Amino acid sequence: MSLIGWLIFLSSLIGYQRILRRSGVSPYLTWITIFWIQTLVLYLGAMVNLLPAFMIGVSGLGIALLLVDIILIVMKRWVPLGIELHLFDVWMASMGLLLGIAVYHSLMVHYDNFSHWATMVKFLYTNGQLPTAGGADQIISFTSYPPAMALFINYFVHLVGFSEGSMLLGQFIYIWAALYSIFAFLKDKTRSLLAAILVLTIAVTMIFNVEIRFNNLLVDYVLAVVALAGLTGVYVYQKRPTLQMIHVMLAASNLLLIKNSGAFFVALIFVYYAYTLVVNRTRRAPMRQKVMAGFQNFLRWLMGLGISYLPFYLWSRHVKQSFTTSKHEINAAAYGQQLQQESGQYFSEIAHKMLQANAHLSSLSTRGFILFNVVLLVTWIVLKMLGHRNRLLKMALLFDGIFMIYYFSMYVMYIVSMPYAEAIQLAGFERYMSTIVILLLLLSAATLVITLDESFYEQDFEKRNLRSFSSLTAKKAYQMGAMFCFFFSVIGINSEIGGMHFNDKFNQNALPLKLKALSHDEMQLNQCYILVVDAKQEEVDSYYAAFVGKYYFFSPNVEAREAFDMSPQELKELNDSYDYVVIPNEHETYSKLMDKAYHQKVKTGLFKTEKNGLKPVNQLTF
Repeated sequence: MSLIGWLIFLSSLIGYQRILRRSGVSPYLTWITIFWIQTLVLYLGAMVNLLPAFMIGVSGLGIALLLVDIILIVMKRWVPLGIELHLFDVWMASMGLLLGIAVYHSLMVHYDNFSHWATMVKFLYTNGQLPTAGGADQIISFTSYPPAMALFINYFVHLVGFSEGSMLLGQFIYIWAALYSIFAFLKDKTRSLLAAILVLTIAVTMIFNVEIRFNNLLVDYVLAVVALAGLTGVYVYQKRPTLQMIHVMLAASNLLLIKNSGAFFVALIFVYYAYTLVVNRTRRAPMRQKVMAGFQNFLRWLMGLGISYLPFYLWSRHVKQSFTTSKHEINAAAYGQQLQQESGQYFSEIAHKMLQANAHLSSLSTRGFILFNVVLLVTWIVLKMLGHRNRLLKMALLFDGIFMIYYFSMYVMYIVSMPYAEAIQLAGFERYMSTIVILLLLLSAATLVITLDESFYEQDFEKRNLRSFSSLTAKKAYQMGAMFCFFFSVIGINSEIGGMHFNDKFNQNALPLKLKALSHDEMQLNQCYILVVDAKQEEVDSYYAAFVGKYYFFSPNVEAREAFDMSPQELKELNDSYDYVVIPNEHETYSKLMDKAYHQKVKTGLFKTEKNGLKPVNQLTF
């Protein structure tokens, strides 16, 4: 990794952070707000085909802002910003550092990294532009997938150095910044129990992210935490309408540019935004003033919605103009046609499979649903018994409603936008469901700490101290609860790190590592025709071997094959149709045919095809 690159990244980040803090942005929302702004600027640069220049501009502006801040402080024009450190800050810094180190040293083996996410970052890094329809750019198969996370990660790796670990670390930093926003819900930052509940919840969410963990570039967890940060800002900035609207636009536009399914979470944000505008209207003003205020709020909400949608609209237009067809593109006509083709039996079969998947406690999404409901309901009952009126029952019902709406949207997705073979197997079901479960767990924790704070014996923050308890028993229970939550939160983080280490050991013989060991990671996009001889039929049938080969050899013309039921002459003709042959694991049939066809014994390696056989090489040549 590049030390100079890290210094540039951190200096630029601090420059933005200080200016946003002086502009009134919450310190707990500052970091993710910076990343949202940077991503949108990079997106604009990509759309006008000036991405490299805009990346320099993004880092350069941050450093310039830092210098301006320092100069004005030295000149005594500005007052130095204060630093507040709380127990949860220490937890986030220490646990984030441990997780970051583990993530950086993790292996990348998940299918979707190579089918799109990592390949897209590598493409942006080497080409400095979005893919087009022709030539080697066809290495990007899912051209309709929005590029927000790839743009941010590409910016990060340009500074610190390109590697799979750097890509994973870049996304993790983004996630950790979004998670930090949850502490803005704390009214009293000194209450250790409330902070402990939040850090424990963060650790618990990793259980429901076990399908992909942090050592993958998939965006399911990203969507949840970005939605959390978006909703947090709506809550925190209720008394600052302009800042609230800007925050909503930043959060919503980024969600839409992370993945198409981000539209669901944008809807949540705008519904909550509308609610706050209605609740916080001027209540005791004359009717004429109320009407005018309501009209202004409606215009503000409508403008926020329109501006938020604009970047995604430009992306959709770019996809339609650049590509005749695009996988997973939002197309109402195609959806309608697919609905007409499917039968009622197919609809009921998908519904039955989804319900069956959630009918057992072995389902993580079911466990998550039960968990946040039990916690909220039990706390509601306890507080009611202690004489405290609270909103926890209503919030549990609200979260259940959100869960059901998301569940139905998943059902629609399987019907209209997934191939039959994948839909009937509920491909990625738990992974997709993890997004809403993680979000609702975090929102439940936020609701819980707000409610508990309102139920404390001493409501005046300035008077709270070690004596601010109704009884000695209450004090001991508070202290034990805080210790319990912090203790198990650390155990949870260690479990996540252990899980990543276990996966790394388990995947030591995975195909990506085999291909990586046979050749240098090719960084020049090329048109070489490459055959991957894979002894595992499932890796060929699922296109996993082809996608991994395309990523490492960086060519769209990579094909994988397991079956070689042919004559020696047919093998010669097959080999002649490729520039290179790669054999990650010994393939008995292919080796025997090579012996018969060329009298050459081959086991594993990267080979350049020649008239008289295969020549071992260490890397591709063009």
